[in-house]
Amino acid sequence: MQVSAAGTLELLAALNGASAGGVSVGGFALADTSAPAAGGFSGFGPAATVDLSASAVAPLDPLVAAYGARSSAAAPQQSPRQRRAERLALAAIDESLARGNAEEARRIATDALRGNERSAALWSSLGDIELKAGDYRRAESHFRRAASVAPEVGYDRRAEDAKLLRESDAVVLTRAAQRIRSPETRADGIRQLAVLTERSPTNAEARIALAEGLLSDGNAAGSLLQFQLAISSANRDQLERVETRLTELTRAAPKAVFLRSLIAEAQIARGNHQQARATLKAASELSSDPAALHPLEARAIAGQAREALSREDYGAALDLLAQADALDRGAAGRSIRGEAHLLRGERRARLGDRSTAVEDFRLAARHLPATATDLRQRAAAGAFGVGSMLKRRRLAQAGSAGAEVVGLQAAFDMAPTNLTYRRQLADSRHALGVEYATAGKLRDAAYSHRRAWELVRNEPAYRTAAIGAFHALGDDRIAHQDFDAAIDAFTEAHRIDSRSQSVRAKLASGYNARGENHRAQQRFDLALRDFRLALQYDPQNQAYRDNLDNAGAA
Repeated sequence: MQVSAAGTLELLAALNGASAGGVSVGGFALADTSAPAAGGFSGFGPAATVDLSASAVAPLDPLVAAYGARSSAAAPQQSPRQRRAERLALAAIDESLARGNAEEARRIATDALRGNERSAALWSSLGDIELKAGDYRRAESHFRRAASVAPEVGYDRRAEDAKLLRESDAVVLTRAAQRIRSPETRADGIRQLAVLTERSPTNAEARIALAEGLLSDGNAAGSLLQFQLAISSANRDQLERVETRLTELTRAAPKAVFLRSLIAEAQIARGNHQQARATLKAASELSSDPAALHPLEARAIAGQAREALSREDYGAALDLLAQADALDRGAAGRSIRGEAHLLRGERRARLGDRSTAVEDFRLAARHLPATATDLRQRAAAGAFGVGSMLKRRRLAQAGSAGAEVVGLQAAFDMAPTNLTYRRQLADSRHALGVEYATAGKLRDAAYSHRRAWELVRNEPAYRTAAIGAFHALGDDRIAHQDFDAAIDAFTEAHRIDSRSQSVRAKLASGYNARGENHRAQQRFDLALRDFRLALQYDPQNQAYRDNLDNAGAA
């Protein structure tokens, strides 16, 4: 479809930022479009904000109003009181609809009509309410009633709209598309397509047809809105047609940055990411605010990263995602980054590069969204597989448990409810504690055993090992005259089992030893405090009682 001469002139003026008298969508004047707004098209002037995101709903009411407005002209039979009541009712109906309360609007219209059945505007409003509710038979009836009262306004056309909309989407689209080809019936076709796109917002063919109709009518802003909304649900053939059409328009409006950004959106949707980046580069050179295009460029780069993933070039994919992140942090490629780390980790695990594989699995879990449960489970399983393989090797060759713990811990962190991961990690933590103790690393041994016990608290062997490890650490610290560290170690054992008499006695021995050291240093107040604590944990120990009595006498 070719743009009419008047429409072309208005489009040129509007898209290049000049005065565009008469070019509007839903009553919003089209302003300078030299740079897109963050959320979409910025050319609607200061009085209105229009969301042009892919999920935005087409502006049905503004289009219907523009291409088939109800008349507020009074019927001859209306009295001044009725005309005043009509105006108040229409305002209340609009207010209710603005709040999304269609039922209230319907009630107001019905009540108002009881005292004013000759109000065509009220019948038309009731028709609009039913039209949006999808009750096309009632809508037709109300519009025909309005036409009978005011035949000169054109309500009969609205009735025909409602009658047509009782048909399937395909039938409505075919007939409406035919009507927009003729200037005489174009307004009817536009109005019918506007209603169709509201009831079927993902019907890309209807949006494309509506965009062409609006373009032919000189409504540049409304046309571009519909092209943008079509991109989000269009198939490859439709995307190619949209891209071709928008490219034709750039020849009429070579400075239109937003128009070029729409072309880039279509190219991204088609998978032509390198071409989209070239389009955006040209748009940036024209734009007064190139940063506004960064989110779209990040999407194009993330698409290239996805292509690199399909080639198993994971390094290139991650490099591209770093570029996307610099333009639009986290928004464009977070999930793809998680997949890249997952796939690279799986490949590294197959090749035997196990330490870097586990790190990739950890990064995959960090970047994959919580909703990507299958991929997150794969990452956890990958880390568990590496840890399990290293554990089998250790058992066969008497190696170290340190490497396997890293993989098993990563798996457990990703899937903390998995009992197999939990138990295997606890077993390896226990083995690592034994290794540390053998190597004389008593602190590391104690905390490794405690982590094993924390994972599986109903395992007596883990509890006994953890308590024994902290006792060994405490005894070592006393031998080195580090009484504070010894009491800290004995206290950790007491936290594990505060009811065990042997554990309480060990903690008491630590306080007693520190008290004796204080007494030797003539710090009698501190000695008295520690002897009290020793007797508190082991009240039957006569030696501690004697120490307390002697300290008190001193």
